[in-house]
Amino acid sequence: VQRVSGVNRGLSFFPLMAGVGHSVNLYTWHNKMRPDAGVIRLVYGLGTRAVDRVEGDYPRLIALDQPQLSSLAQGDGDNRYSQQYIDILSLKENGLTTINLSEAADQAMTCQLQEVADIDWAETKRLQEMGIKNKTKWMINFRKIFSETSTADDLQMIMKCIETAYEHPVDIEFTINKGSDSSLMINILQCRPLQSIKNNDQIAIPQNIDYNNIILKLESSFMGSNVLYDIDYVIYIFPENYARLAEQDRYQIARIIGRMNSMLGEDQDAVIVLLGPGRWGTTTPSLGIPVQFSEISNIKVLGEISYVSAGMTPELSYGSHFFQDLVEANILYMAIYPDKSQIIFNDQMIRSDTNILSKLFPQYKQWESVIHVSKRQEDNILELYSDLKSRTLLFFKKQTRKN
Repeated sequence: VQRVSGVNRGLSFFPLMAGVGHSVNLYTWHNKMRPDAGVIRLVYGLGTRAVDRVEGDYPRLIALDQPQLSSLAQGDGDNRYSQQYIDILSLKENGLTTINLSEAADQAMTCQLQEVADIDWAETKRLQEMGIKNKTKWMINFRKIFSETSTADDLQMIMKCIETAYEHPVDIEFTINKGSDSSLMINILQCRPLQSIKNNDQIAIPQNIDYNNIILKLESSFMGSNVLYDIDYVIYIFPENYARLAEQDRYQIARIIGRMNSMLGEDQDAVIVLLGPGRWGTTTPSLGIPVQFSEISNIKVLGEISYVSAGMTPELSYGSHFFQDLVEANILYMAIYPDKSQIIFNDQMIRSDTNILSKLFPQYKQWESVIHVSKRQEDNILELYSDLKSRTLLFFKKQTRKN
């Protein structure tokens, strides 16, 4: 039993902010960031939305040494991919309740919203033009907190202090409330060793690889450990064709992937790369592919591809159950934003390989336009390298000598 940290706010009880933090940031999405500075996943209200991978909502991922740098690729992504719902304890209903931002403003929570959010003036103006008067659209971004207070530095210091005592990187859960003197109070709720940290050797990333042979090159937007893999299978879900599917067909694709995971994974040494649009493991098919974790448990490398036109974008859910499953299975995670200038993603190299889906699984031939499976051959050798120190991942086709 754990006492809930929060403040009475009329007929509601909740903290101003809550989140999970890691003393080491394995997902440094910008070269200005230091892995040892740590990272947090933060929400307004109860921390249930930070600990669980909540569908259709987006907690804020904050690197503590660069708290103003968004992890999103698009300029308007902070508006679209931000927190829209708040978990609170309702004293009236005597239980956990979820409300949206509009309800929060209507329930006289505007003072609290001003602490954690900015007014989205463009959206507010659009609502007014539609005839919806006296309606303010908020965007939760915690900008004020991290630009006007020492909260980022304080959280770094706290986690480093605990890390020193544990002699190991740590994972914490915390809340932040405002005191009577308007100062912010950080409360540590839980702390445990961060199991994702592994002491493996640095990997030398190959240099001078022909650009035309590179399938994927990432700088920082991946999470896992240092690896050097010879790839046996690549399963690629075509984003544009998946986006056209009806909801029931998207569930069918998820079940097929589960069967492929089971059959191909019978060879425990097989290295399987799985790439698809949006979130893996979502329960909302419009956001990605609704697999259960057991249906991707044999995958070695998992990639979430941003497909903005269909509303599907990656989200690494630090501290969530999904994150812990990835860690325990030692799955290398990649967030792929094709529109980012520093990313190379040449999926035509995958598409041009022979699709062996119907050969391996003839019962799924009708899905060849959605699922592409390629296999290692003497003339199709794929290698993947990742190195956390240089924050580089390289996936390429190895040149082979012709007789």
